[in-house]
Amino acid sequence: MVLPINAFSRSQEGPPRLITREEVAAWAPSRPIDGHKGTFGRLLIWGGSPGMSGSVCMAAKAALRSGVGIVLVSSPAEIAAPLLTFAPEVLTRRDEGDPSMRTAALIDESRSAGAVLAGPGLDPDDPFTGAAVLGLIRSAPRLVLDAGALTAASRDLPLFRSALRDRRAEGMESPVLTPHPGEFSRINPGWDLRDRTEGARSYAVENSVTLVLKGHDSVISLPDGECYINPTGNDGLAKGGSGDILGGLIGGFLAQRISVSAAVCSAVYFHGLAADFCAEALGKRYMQPTDLFSFLTESYRSCGWE
Repeated sequence: MVLPINAFSRSQEGPPRLITREEVAAWAPSRPIDGHKGTFGRLLIWGGSPGMSGSVCMAAKAALRSGVGIVLVSSPAEIAAPLLTFAPEVLTRRDEGDPSMRTAALIDESRSAGAVLAGPGLDPDDPFTGAAVLGLIRSAPRLVLDAGALTAASRDLPLFRSALRDRRAEGMESPVLTPHPGEFSRINPGWDLRDRTEGARSYAVENSVTLVLKGHDSVISLPDGECYINPTGNDGLAKGGSGDILGGLIGGFLAQRISVSAAVCSAVYFHGLAADFCAEALGKRYMQPTDLFSFLTESYRSCGWE
């Protein structure tokens, strides 16, 4: 399905396309009957900080609900207790030591992960955060940058763009960036908020990234200029924590070796669809981000993923 050309601003690449249920159904990954936890991938989540433990907890739970085999969370020691209470299935590692040691250890861990989600609940003011984000961009095979990781990257935009160029030069897969409009303004100063589609598309092409510009009718822009609009979701998602759940789903799908475009579009679609089912059952005012977990099964089944 293609949107009417006047529904969004005109693009050199043509109008954006709506994600359809039929497309999402076609992207369903196989789950072999003899599969084990290693078969379904390993996701590393780096995040959490004092006062922000909930973000990484929700991201980890969402990743587990994506079908990934192993979720490892790298966070400060004080995050482990609330994390394991909320999601006892995760593995944990302590993110500690001097900045250079922490960066080296995180990058080494990232190389054995199927995908890395960096940012939920992360402290962008930690002296180690900026260098570690740049290191992950240059080393993580599959990478999602969200929240605190994007804010840290925005503190030195020339270095951030240089790292993205280095990644492209190495022939690595495009990283996934998942900003809300405020975060997108930080990494793309001067962006016209009225031009969501073309702003996202031009940034994705220029920087060789897959960009998810969150909000009503979230925009997914690929590095080749292709652009999608997500038709699912509602204002019940306009609450803190919704983005952490989306990040966990994207990371979990990437770790299962789904193509970047299919993983991102499917995660955004399912996240919104679960919210639609949730709103119908509970109401948009009452629903909370953690309620989405109870409606992901219905979302998956509606598209043949279960």
